[in-house]
Amino acid sequence: ALDRARMELLHLGNRARDMFEVVLDIVLRGDLDDLEALAERDEAIDALHGMIVTYLGDVSQEELEPEQTAELMRLMEAANAIENIGDVIETNLVGLGHARLEAGLVVSPATASMLTEVHRVIGRAFDAAIVAVIQRNAGQAELVLKMKKEVKALSEEATTHGAVRLIAEAPNRISAYRIEMDMVADLLRIYYFCRRMARAAKG
Repeated sequence: ALDRARMELLHLGNRARDMFEVVLDIVLRGDLDDLEALAERDEAIDALHGMIVTYLGDVSQEELEPEQTAELMRLMEAANAIENIGDVIETNLVGLGHARLEAGLVVSPATASMLTEVHRVIGRAFDAAIVAVIQRNAGQAELVLKMKKEVKALSEEATTHGAVRLIAEAPNRISAYRIEMDMVADLLRIYYFCRRMARAAKG
């Protein structure tokens, strides 16, 4: 029963990972239709998440060994973390894409490059977190947790970049600063959920 739940969790993780893969490009450059289509993809994640947690709830009513109960709780924690990642994309990041369009902003190449690097690193953590959960791979879980310093350094670089952009002579620089820094914050929030998955995988 838990193996079946783990396979469904893999499907859930892959759906969220697919959303994450395209989110930055759509938020930075997509039009209204692109943003709405991306947000709609979270509906499938919510539905599958509901099925998984309901199934795990049913399994929890059976007689389980202590280790099976612990594994069930780890899978539940991971499912909730993945669902939260989908929500960050659907609500927060897509919302920032709408804000970009409404303000008529064009993100500078330098800022896009900075955001792309943050996105790349968080994507690496996401991949490792999924492997850690599905394969119960402690090494991959540890990799995610050890990325905290790398992610913190990226966050500090992004803050410095934002400060430089804030004093630049550019139209709508205040609005641009707020939106761009919120993008960084939301990407970092996704890393937080990857850490939750990694900790769940380690037990």
